[in-house]
Amino acid sequence: MSAGCEEASSLTPDLGPKPETDAASAIQSEFDALVASHHDTTESSLGLSGQIRETPNSVQWAFDNRFGEPFDIGWNQTARKRMPNPVRIALIDESFDVEAPGLKHAFDVDSGINLLEPNKPFWFAHRNGSHHGNLVASIIANRPVTKIDPLGVLAGHDVELIPIVAAGGHGPAWRTPRSSPEMILAGLRHAIGVQADIINISAGIDVSQEQLETLAADPIWTRLEEAGIQIVCAAGNDGRNIDESPIFPASIPNDNVIAVMGMGPTGQPSRRPLESGEWILGTNFGPQTVTVAGPGELVEVQARPDQPELANGTSIAAAFVTAALAMDPRMHVMPVPGLETQCRSRGLIQLPEQP
Repeated sequence: MSAGCEEASSLTPDLGPKPETDAASAIQSEFDALVASHHDTTESSLGLSGQIRETPNSVQWAFDNRFGEPFDIGWNQTARKRMPNPVRIALIDESFDVEAPGLKHAFDVDSGINLLEPNKPFWFAHRNGSHHGNLVASIIANRPVTKIDPLGVLAGHDVELIPIVAAGGHGPAWRTPRSSPEMILAGLRHAIGVQADIINISAGIDVSQEQLETLAADPIWTRLEEAGIQIVCAAGNDGRNIDESPIFPASIPNDNVIAVMGMGPTGQPSRRPLESGEWILGTNFGPQTVTVAGPGELVEVQARPDQPELANGTSIAAAFVTAALAMDPRMHVMPVPGLETQCRSRGLIQLPEQP
C-alpha cells in the first residue's frame, strides 16, 4: 500500500495485548498443525483437479470464528445458495497466476489487461513466485484442491475475475511505487469497458487534499456511479487516520467507493507483526473516510498455487467486502464495539442472509 507512515491521531485504538495475543497464537498453532498434518501426503495442489471441500477449514476464522467469536462474516453453509447469474469482478492488483488450480476456473483472461508492463504476462510482477492478485482472488473465489487450501467466499458460485495489472511492480519488491493514480484510473476505465459488476482495488497512493480533489473530478467516477458499479478499496496498512492524510483511491468521497479497514479475530482493528515479533496497529482507519471493516489479520490466503499462508492487511479485508457486495450490493454490517470510532459503519461486513 502507501509507502508513507505518519503518527496516528488521538483516535488510534488501544489494542490491549492479552486477548489479541492469545487468539493470534491459537490461529498460528492451528495453521501449523494443519500444514504439518498435510506435509507427508504425496498429493500436491498442482497434481489434483476439482474442488475437494465446500466448507472453510479450521483455521479460516473469518468464516466461523472459534478464536474470538462472534466476530466473523456470518458464513452459514446451509444458507449459501448459488447466485442466479455470474458476477464479474475486476481485480486491480499487482500480478496474477491465472493457471493456479483453485482459481483458473474463475479468471477471465481475455478481458484482462497488463497496464503495468504492457504486452507482458499477468504474472510478470510477481514477488519470487508470490502473486498478490491471487492472494486477493483466493479469498473471493478459491476452490480448494487440497485439505489445507482456503475456501473462497464465492467458491460455490459462478464468478468471473478480470485481472487488471496496475499496482506495484518491479518483480518481488514489496509494494514498489510503480503504480500511479493515472494507472489506477486507466484500470477503472478498462473495468467498466469489459462490463465489470464490481471492482476491487489493492493499491493505495499517498496524495494531498488538493491532488485528491483533482483526481475525484475525473469523469470515470461519474460513469461508474451512473453504471451502479461499486469500487472496493483497501484503506492501507500504515496504522494511520486517512481522514487526516488521504490515500488514493480509498479517500475518493463518493457513495459507491467503499474504503475498507482490517479487523482482527477479537474484534479489534487489525495488526501487523514487526521483525522483532511485536505486533503493532496495521490497518488505516478513519471515522469519516473508511466505510466498513473486513477480516484482515491472520487470514489464510493462497498467493502461491501450492503454498497456503497466513497474511495480514487491508487488501485481504477488502476482498471479503467485495465478495459480500457481489452477493448483495446492499451492505450488511455487524456492529463491533472495537470499531465504533474507526469507520462510518462501526462494524464488520456480513454476508447477506439468504432465504
